[in-house]
Amino acid sequence: MMNLFVILSFQLEEQHLDKKTFIVKQEDKYILNRIITQGEQVFRHAETYSSETMHGFISEGSNLLIQRLMVKKGIPEDCKFISFDSEAKLCHATYKSLDNHAQMIEDTEVTVTGIERTIQSYSDLPTTWQTCFLRDG
Repeated sequence: MMNLFVILSFQLEEQHLDKKTFIVKQEDKYILNRIITQGEQVFRHAETYSSETMHGFISEGSNLLIQRLMVKKGIPEDCKFISFDSEAKLCHATYKSLDNHAQMIEDTEVTVTGIERTIQSYSDLPTTWQTCFLRDG
């Protein structure tokens, strides 16, 4: 059995917002449980995905490791994985290489490699991050 836990908690306009997502693999399916607590209100949502649907899934925690490997080994053309959007719905995450550029770290100029990651949500606008790494990842 595989368990994956994602916990996000932050304060929003003096009202506490806590989002927790739990994924458990049982036999040939994944069960996603999401609990959102906003102030005193608690919202629960459960969804089941087949193993086939989850093929190629990259969690947020794995995303950073994948990007570090891409910096070291190269970013494949048309690189695409399955991920969750902000509402925990499956969607595509695409990766593309950015041009190397110089960046100052304290008093030292270093060359960094950039990666652009875009979450292609089906129900919302795409969300894009640009992250820079040293050449060794």
